[in-house]
Amino acid sequence: MTADLLGVLLDSWDRNNRVLVNLLGALPPGGLEARALPGHPTVAQMLTHMAAVRLSLVQENAPEAARPVPEREWAPETDPDVIARNLNGSAAAVREAVRGRTGSGRMLDDRYDHPLLLIRTPIEWLAKPFNPSGREEEQNGLREWSWPLGALPSC
Repeated sequence: MTADLLGVLLDSWDRNNRVLVNLLGALPPGGLEARALPGHPTVAQMLTHMAAVRLSLVQENAPEAARPVPEREWAPETDPDVIARNLNGSAAAVREAVRGRTGSGRMLDDRYDHPLLLIRTPIEWLAKPFNPSGREEEQNGLREWSWPLGALPSC
């Protein structure tokens, strides 16, 4: 892989995170407490979960780039600035892990082989439904958050 292509992919990763942080900043009052369905995680919990998953993936796959993983993966954080810092920090950790492992020619340690696969999983996570029971009627992912909030997010 050329350095130019890696730079383009990492820039895309950074833009994806900026879109997510901008979405967080565009939430109306009460938006962090919104749920797609009763009993499902709030928007805040989904965002804190995403940051925690990113950090867990880095810790498992490229520990040299690891940062502390929060004790509570689904934390009900209500401060958008804290959530934004966590998203930005976890995105930076993924970026550092991918750049470091790609630059050294090392594969990832645990779940994946090529370092670029580390950025694929959190992006795919956005499109996957939250479905703890496995029942089709209980699916809700990021796109479904937007219905109670009034608009579909776009990238």
